[in-house]
Amino acid sequence: DISRIPGTPSALLFEKIGLGNYIGTGEPIRVKGIDFVGFNKYRKTESEELVSQLRKCEKSKRENRSILVLHQALYEVHKYAGEISVNDLPANFDYYAMGHLHERYQNKFSMLNGYLCYPGSTDPTGVEGFESSEKGFYIVDLSSREAEPNWIKLQNTRPQLNVDVEYGKLEDEIKKLIESFSSMKKKPVIRLKITGSNIDPALVSSKIKILAEHSLYYDWQPFSKEQEGLRLVDRPADLEAEVMRIATELLKREDLAYFAVSELLPLLSGERDEDVSELLWDTFEKRRFAVR
Repeated sequence: DISRIPGTPSALLFEKIGLGNYIGTGEPIRVKGIDFVGFNKYRKTESEELVSQLRKCEKSKRENRSILVLHQALYEVHKYAGEISVNDLPANFDYYAMGHLHERYQNKFSMLNGYLCYPGSTDPTGVEGFESSEKGFYIVDLSSREAEPNWIKLQNTRPQLNVDVEYGKLEDEIKKLIESFSSMKKKPVIRLKITGSNIDPALVSSKIKILAEHSLYYDWQPFSKEQEGLRLVDRPADLEAEVMRIATELLKREDLAYFAVSELLPLLSGERDEDVSELLWDTFEKRRFAVR
């Protein structure tokens, strides 16, 4: 993935201490008779360069079993997060190990030699909202003529809780909620839906701040009885993709939306003024978004 913090990628550290092989350059690495080809994450604005590199892989002969490793989203799998198409992938690999999307996905596309799989994230994260889903990974058997992906479900993922709480009983219900955490092996992620009349946001914040000690993350939403007939809009299943969709609608260009959300916004939210200035100046000098 693209690191938000300058420095040595963690994948290189595994290689330096002898625990793994770094495969992000596109050059094949042979391990126990299997060829691995991997590419670092390419931004959406760099997709043409990535496709060019993938076409070179198509021309290479595959005499051994082979696996392609990519950290990219496919349009066929996710409409809004997609960066390249399945048709851009070289067909001559036995298995396609994909990253980036947080939900599990498995398919055998007719134009590819082998299965293509996204294992998804191994723990729930903020971009997925608060809908629980199974987490795990794939073990792929390459001993047969065709690669066989086997899904392994993780049993100890982080709990995500959607909890309804009455405003008038806020203190007691928060206390009971914290007591229920004692059986959990990991701190939960919590969303509170607080119902009642004349809800005071300042009072709610002061009463629930104790959750910070007992959870990885929490937030809350008010649901006032005065708003009868209105309902809260659920958080999108993929928050990052929803932000991209809205940005694209506003800016009318996918490349501008990707730049704003994925490159500029993380720097702005981190108050890294010098990095923001450098990115904007570099973008201007290279005329990245010049109208042709």
